[in-house]
Amino acid sequence: MNDQQLTTLFAESDLSGQPDLPPDYLPGLLTKARRSARQRRFVTMLVAAAAVLVVLGLTVVIRPHATGLPPAGRTPGTPTIPDRIAPYSRLTSDVSASPPGRALMIYEYGNGELFNEWQSLALSADGDVYRQLGAVADGRQWLLSPDGRTVILAESRRATSALTLLDLTTAKVREVPLPGPMGVVLLAVSADGRKVAYSTAPLPDDMSAGNSIEFQNAQLGKLSIVDLSTGEIMAVPDFQPVVAAAFAPDGQRLAFQAKRKIWIMTLGGRLETPVDVPEGWGMAPQNAWSVDGTRLATTQWRTELGQTRDDTTLSVYVVDSWYGYGVVDLATGRHRKINADTDTFLGWRDRDHTIVFTPSGADNGGDEIAEVTLDSGTRTSLARFDAGKSCELGTQTCQTYRLTVAAGLLPDLTARPAGTPHRGPWPTWAWLVVGIPLLLVALIIAFAVPRIRRARRRRAQAPPTQLPPTQFPSTQQPPTQLPPTPEPPTPHPSAE
Repeated sequence: MNDQQLTTLFAESDLSGQPDLPPDYLPGLLTKARRSARQRRFVTMLVAAAAVLVVLGLTVVIRPHATGLPPAGRTPGTPTIPDRIAPYSRLTSDVSASPPGRALMIYEYGNGELFNEWQSLALSADGDVYRQLGAVADGRQWLLSPDGRTVILAESRRATSALTLLDLTTAKVREVPLPGPMGVVLLAVSADGRKVAYSTAPLPDDMSAGNSIEFQNAQLGKLSIVDLSTGEIMAVPDFQPVVAAAFAPDGQRLAFQAKRKIWIMTLGGRLETPVDVPEGWGMAPQNAWSVDGTRLATTQWRTELGQTRDDTTLSVYVVDSWYGYGVVDLATGRHRKINADTDTFLGWRDRDHTIVFTPSGADNGGDEIAEVTLDSGTRTSLARFDAGKSCELGTQTCQTYRLTVAAGLLPDLTARPAGTPHRGPWPTWAWLVVGIPLLLVALIIAFAVPRIRRARRRRAQAPPTQLPPTQFPSTQQPPTQLPPTPEPPTPHPSAE
C-alpha cells in the first residue's frame, strides 16, 4: 500500500468519537515502510552484483587461454609447429610460474602504435604451450639453444658482466661470468649448447639509442667464445669487427664474418680457407651452417658510417635481410641467391630445404613461417601468425620481431593443426583484478546481511501497534444518516 492509498483510507474513515492517533504515528509508519523497501532493494542489488561477478570470473576461468599446462616433465616426442600461432593474450603466464618445456622458438610479439605492449614469448615444441620469458628477458638480447631447452641472454642497453641462462624446463636461472662489464652482442650457440660465440666492444658514450651497443659492436666488435659449463673463454682478437658467426654441426669449427669477409676457424684457433661471396653479401646470423656441414646461408649486408670515441670514422656493417638470402657451397664456392626477397633465414631443415620467416609487410598481421625447397624455390607454409586486432586493447594488429628458432629441432619438425592455446596459470595482476572485487562484494554481503536479519528479527518480536478501534470496517462506508420525519401540525381550535 502506497502513501496515496494510506492517505485516502484515513481521509474516508469516520473517526469521530474515537481517540486521536498519536501525532507522529503516520509519519513513523511511512518511514518504516520506506526503510524496509530500501533494505530489500539493497540486498537485491548486492546479490545481483555478486552473481554477475561470479559469472564473469567463471567465464574468464573457462576460456581457453586460461587453461592449465600439461606436465612440463613429459617425455618430448617429435617437435611440431601449429599452423596458426595464437593471438596476443595478457593472461599468458611467465616461465617462472610454469615452465613450458623445450621451445621451438622465442619471439617478441606486440605493437607500439598507441602505447608499448610487447611480450617476449616462448612457443613449446611439444604442444600449443605459450609462456612469457618474463622480467629476466626485459631489455636483453637472446639466443635459443639448438635443443630448445635454454635461453642465453645478454644486456642490450647496458654493460654485460655475465651471461644469463634460463632453463625452459625448470625455470632455473644461472649466470656465467665474463671478464668484465662490456658491450656484448650474442652471435651463435654450438650444436650441443655448451659454447656461445659473442662479440665485445667498449660501451659507446651515447647510450640513448636502443641499439647503441649493437651499433658499437658493428664497428669495433671482437670475437670471443665461452664454454658455458666451465666458464673458460677463448678470445680471438685478430679480427675486427666480427658481426656474425655460426658453429659447424660437429661443434669443432666456427664460421664468422669480419667486415665483409667470411672465415672458418677450428675451435683450437687454426684458420682455414676463407669463404668468398659476392659483393654486398655475408653470413646469415646465428644458424648459417647447414646440418650436413656443406653449405652456409648468406644474406645481404650494407655499410654505414659511424664515429668512435676519438671521432674516428669507421664503417658499420649491418645485416639487410629485407633483400632475401642465399646459399654458398663450401666445396665449390658457388653462391646463388634464393628467389625470395622478403624472406628472413631462420635455419636448415636439411641440405636442400630451409626454414624462413616472412613478415607480411603490410602492418596487418599475418606473418608467416615457411619451408623453402632450394632447387625449385617451392614454398610450403608451416605457420601463420594471427591477423586479427588483438594488441593494444583490440585496436591494433600484432607484429613479430626477433624471432629465433631451436635449430636442432628443425630437421624433424612437423606441421599440425593448431589446438587450444595453453597459457598457464593466471598472472598475479589478473587474480587481483578478479579477486579484489569478489572479495569486496563478499565482505559487504557478510557485513550487511546479518544486520538486516537482526533488524527484521527485532521488528518481528516487537508488539504490534494498537490502532484505535473504529466503528466500521475499513472496507465499508458508514451508513447514510437520514433526517428525522417531521410530525404533522396540531389543528387550530377555531377550525372546529
